[in-house]
Amino acid sequence: TNMPMVRVSVIETLERVIEVEADSIQDAVDEVQQMYDDQEIVLEARDFAGYEIKPIAYAEWQAIE
Repeated sequence: TNMPMVRVSVIETLERVIEVEADSIQDAVDEVQQMYDDQEIVLEARDFAGYEIKPIAYAEWQAIE
């Protein structure tokens, strides 16, 4: 018998803490968002923060977790 194909997702998380001077949290978030949009912040391998491996649920299977 042929075994069914199972799709498994691999998710890597990159993270970098950015410090900015700002009058409010929202101003800080907006400034960092703009920096990211302008590609002044580009995450790379050294920013690796973890990973997750999980199966992808199918209609005929319940989520495996």
